Amino acid sequence: MEFGVVLTGMPADRCSAAEQLRQGVELAQTAEAQGFHHIVVGQHFLGAPYRYLHAVPMIARLGAETSTIRIATGILLLSLLQPVEVAEELATLDVMTDGRVTCGFGLGYRDTEFEAFGIKRSERVGRQVEALQIIEALWTGEKVTHHGTYYDIEDAATAILPIQSPRPPIWIAAMTVASAQRAIESGHIPYLGPRMPVDVVADRVGRAVAALGSDTKVPLRRELFVSNDPDVHEQAMRHIGVRFDLYREWGLERDTGGPGESADAYLADRIVAGSVDDCIATIRKYEEIGVGSLMFRCHWPELSHDEIMRMITLVGEEIIPACQ
Repeated sequence: MEFGVVLTGMPADRCSAAEQLRQGVELAQTAEAQGFHHIVVGQHFLGAPYRYLHAVPMIARLGAETSTIRIATGILLLSLLQPVEVAEELATLDVMTDGRVTCGFGLGYRDTEFEAFGIKRSERVGRQVEALQIIEALWTGEKVTHHGTYYDIEDAATAILPIQSPRPPIWIAAMTVASAQRAIESGHIPYLGPRMPVDVVADRVGRAVAALGSDTKVPLRRELFVSNDPDVHEQAMRHIGVRFDLYREWGLERDTGGPGESADAYLADRIVAGSVDDCIATIRKYEEIGVGSLMFRCHWPELSHDEIMRMITLVGEEIIPACQ
């Protein structure tokens, strides 16, 4: 089992952007020292009152501040981005990190982002499919001709190629059964979303491994809250619930369903929370159904940076050794 930690946006009124950067670097360095395999950097645009430092320059900085941990885009909103630029940016990052980049792509779901980029939300699947075709073709180093619905390239090549051969790993965000199946059918690894219930996770992992090979490590995003405090479950529901409220405002439930009136029951099947022993027991259940990588988010809006770092250290010192 591999483990990662997700670096995500935080309320902008908590600290300056410079302090948020410093905290992100410290988090990545601590995760590396504690035996985590991945640091995952997300992307949102126009996220106020949350601040998301831009993923590509953030990964460049984290790559320079670490030496062994893999750094994943988790995820880039590919349907909003120009694929030639993405191909060359990520290839450059792979060179800068000595081949440690994992490329996670997703459709996006926020109306605000699509409207600001002048892109119809209904085009997002088609744009992502075409963009992936272009990125992978460019990474071969050969000349590319592509005349699609959204992008046109005529007999052109890039000389900026990733170090990893034949290309960096590609994860496709899979918040639903349909998106997971699209990823598998296209030959890519589904990055299973935090709202996917355990029985669906088991089914999608099985399908991915059958289609992509027995050595495929399917990553799963889960919300983490670990503490040996006696009221840890109450703390977990409170802190994670604040973040879920934001996603409800942003419209995520339109695509994935949501907790409705029974948030506790909904979250109980979708988080890793409790004491160290509780979390180890939950992780072992995911291991039994074939999950290869668990990507934890423990950046909760009402937690201090010191509290977040203590949680990461607790995972590194007590949970990772017990699960390997």
